[in-house]
Amino acid sequence: MMFFSAFLRQLASRVLAPEKHLKHSYQAFRRLLEWDQRSHELLTALEKFYYDKQTGDFHAVIGTYDELYRSVSEMIEHLDAMAPRSYKKLFPILHRIDLAVRTSGLSLPEADTSPPFVMLLEELPSPAESLAGGKAAHLSKMLVHLHLPVPKGFVITSRAFHTLCEANHLQKPIETSLAGVDADSPSSLEATSGYLTSLILEASLPAGLDKAIRNACAQLSDQGESSHGSEFKRWALRSSASGEDAALSFAGQYKTVLNVRPEGLNHAYKEVIASKYSPNALFYRIKNGLLDQETPMAVLVLEMIDAAASGIVYSRSPLLSGPPVAAVYSVWGLGELLVKGATVPDIIELSREDDQPKVTRTQRGTREMKLVLSPRGDLEPKSLEVHEKEEMSLTENDAVRLAKWAQQLESHFGSPQDIEWCKDHEAIFTSCNPALCEPNPKLNLLADPTHPRSQIRFFYSAARWQLRGLAAGGLFS
Repeated sequence: MMFFSAFLRQLASRVLAPEKHLKHSYQAFRRLLEWDQRSHELLTALEKFYYDKQTGDFHAVIGTYDELYRSVSEMIEHLDAMAPRSYKKLFPILHRIDLAVRTSGLSLPEADTSPPFVMLLEELPSPAESLAGGKAAHLSKMLVHLHLPVPKGFVITSRAFHTLCEANHLQKPIETSLAGVDADSPSSLEATSGYLTSLILEASLPAGLDKAIRNACAQLSDQGESSHGSEFKRWALRSSASGEDAALSFAGQYKTVLNVRPEGLNHAYKEVIASKYSPNALFYRIKNGLLDQETPMAVLVLEMIDAAASGIVYSRSPLLSGPPVAAVYSVWGLGELLVKGATVPDIIELSREDDQPKVTRTQRGTREMKLVLSPRGDLEPKSLEVHEKEEMSLTENDAVRLAKWAQQLESHFGSPQDIEWCKDHEAIFTSCNPALCEPNPKLNLLADPTHPRSQIRFFYSAARWQLRGLAAGGLFS
């Protein structure tokens, strides 16, 4: 009946007002050509994603397809305006095509916003990667299955991130912003990162999440004194995103917040999850074709250890091409100076010929400073004592113990491992998850003038971006 009425109106228009009808048809034809041109442009944009491997966030693909769907719908509308009853049948066909496209790959899974929002390390299920991220899941296995010493801690799960976004209505602005980011433009990455980071930092924690964090903090605080003798525990908050320490590694791209008082946990939590949208993390994720939904962010909350020494142990040294050896890198105090490459570590290499590693080589690093926890709650750089400059920061017995743990982890996980560790004045703790053993750019070996790699000379003729992802650092003349 509607089609017949439209036909009668057009017939009357032709007979009673032919000039008006002609003008209306001409305008519809012009608009048809405009939408046809736009549809071809959008098809070209989609083909660039597919055939030319143009990089962009997946929301850019979704946004481009959404616009193409609207453009084709407009074409049908203007065809129908020119010839009523002739083209309406195209709409059901377009809807069927749209449904097939969306169900075959454009539809993203709904984010899970149900509890649990917080879990103790020993409570994590197996597998736990999607809920707690790889770092926390590995720590839980080290604690529960291998009975290795791990600092007290809990995980703020990826579902907590989803519920924070839902409660603050962030999902739509996040998707819209990601759809417009140009991964090849530093200014676009910076602008998108700044906007998304501010959204997260200004968000309010839902009441259920805030309560869960406070309860976990109180529960662990009741379990004995803090390691640094204060009346309250201080906490280290670290990212534990899915895939963070996998073959495609986000290692070092997310933020860590140290020495946090209980009342500062909520803000520190938001700082860590906001780093999911740092320029480096955005660039890396988009260039590797990962969806934003494929890297959900959980946060690991561990008790700060007042470390006498810290470092990294490799089950197989990544820097030697000969027979495999375990290697322990160690510095006095907290490990941040080592992580930042601001100090040269002590190195202890150990044989892997049997179940009892033996020290084969030691090398004392060149260092003047260490980082310690101050009574004020700061991280304080201090000059090394005379004996610390002259002695190794780790005993050989402790190095043997770390090497045995590393080999145990390698056997359990089935691949070479590197593990962060720290030692307080009584015990050694493994303080990070195992990861695939690769050369670690954090170890500043070039700062050691005795190391053969320090003889490498670098030349450059212009500050021009040539290659991504292989190495990064300052330029020296």
